Amino acid sequence: MKKIAILLLLAATLLNTAACKGGDDVTTADEKKPEVTDTAKVTDESTDAVTDEQTDAETNTVTDEVTDEVTDAVTEEEKELTLGNIDGNTYKSDFIDIGCTLGDGWVFYNDEQIAQINGITQSYLDKEYLEQVKNAKVFYDMYAVNQETSSTINITLEKGTKLAVLLTDIDKVLTNSTVSIESSFANMGGKNFKYELCDVKIGDETFKGMDIYVEINDVPIYETMLCIKCGEYLAYVCVGTYFEDTTGDILETFFIVD
Repeated sequence: MKKIAILLLLAATLLNTAACKGGDDVTTADEKKPEVTDTAKVTDESTDAVTDEQTDAETNTVTDEVTDEVTDAVTEEEKELTLGNIDGNTYKSDFIDIGCTLGDGWVFYNDEQIAQINGITQSYLDKEYLEQVKNAKVFYDMYAVNQETSSTINITLEKGTKLAVLLTDIDKVLTNSTVSIESSFANMGGKNFKYELCDVKIGDETFKGMDIYVEINDVPIYETMLCIKCGEYLAYVCVGTYFEDTTGDILETFFIVD
């Protein structure tokens, strides 16, 4: 089981390596412009004039919408990065605005263990440790395991820029990440890899996510990943289970932080 747990951790890590590529699939005005049949000069000129006007109008509308979003993002007050807090069996992040309260059998990694998987030398001064985390491209904020049910939860944050995160197509990031995830599972003997994009609801909020299924040594593995935009960060919540798909039950323990 330890080998499978490592695989789930690896899958989450590979997902986080997906770069913010928002705007790559934006269609240009020239690509939107329809072809015009060359039947007569006057027809060409008239059609070109109408097409140019339509193209300009469409482009201006799209530009205005994007400009409004960018303006809102730039003018919005920047939320300072803070680490999640664990109190008993409850994890809460004021930065990501989510939390979860876990039942019996669940154990959260402590600060020293989190620092270890982040590859950061933990300091007794929380402020110094936070500064090290801020300089990291990707870091784990929470990791929890349930040995009784062979289930895991981890939350990671990937740093980008505020504008890049704003323009990120989450469905595209999740889909692109499946190539590396499937390959890594295959190297460990994984087979029957499947994935499906989905919406994950936490409280009254709905987030983009992805369900993953794979078999290793005839053991079925289920994983649900969801992505949340947080200023200049993308936060990934990954829930993994073995043998039986109880990811939905685990996600029901999550809540929105007011």
